[in-house]
Amino acid sequence: MAVHYSSEILKAARVLVGLKQEELAEEADVARHTLRRLEAGKENVTQSTVDAIVGVLEKKGIEFILPTTEHGPGLRWKSKGKLGE
Repeated sequence: MAVHYSSEILKAARVLVGLKQEELAEEADVARHTLRRLEAGKENVTQSTVDAIVGVLEKKGIEFILPTTEHGPGLRWKSKGKLGE
């Protein structure tokens, strides 16, 4: 089952790891305009494109938190010690 990541969550993850759109697009091997439109909520992209973007962000230390009946989706660092480094 494919996981849906909102444009807001993907952008927040990118900003948290300190990447510019150009940098994330290059590392994920996707076009910058695709990433820009995806973050703006205006682009339907393939699951493989989303997987590539999420993969880069996860390698940089992001953990995506799926929504539950009590809480919405979110993200966090995978391990302690990332803030302020």
